[in-house]
Amino acid sequence: MSMRADGNTMYFASDRNVWTGIAIYRFRRVGDDSWSAPELAIKGLVGEPALTADGTLLYFVHLLRDAQGIFDADIWYARHGSGRD
Repeated sequence: MSMRADGNTMYFASDRNVWTGIAIYRFRRVGDDSWSAPELAIKGLVGEPALTADGTLLYFVHLLRDAQGIFDADIWYARHGSGRD
């Protein structure tokens, strides 16, 4: 789990949807003491979300599989405001 410094957005990894698989979701603060329903932020065998201190980049692990079924992993990022914030 990772939270933006302003405390208004929280990211977490979950396999809550069998069709999506492991994905990153976000909650947004609504009001003083409640949160939105989880929204799908990034899908495709991803996890371990971590925000930079300024909250502009969200780093995450992305698992990849080749044609032979061999897994590999890499670290990707999404920039806040790029359509995946």
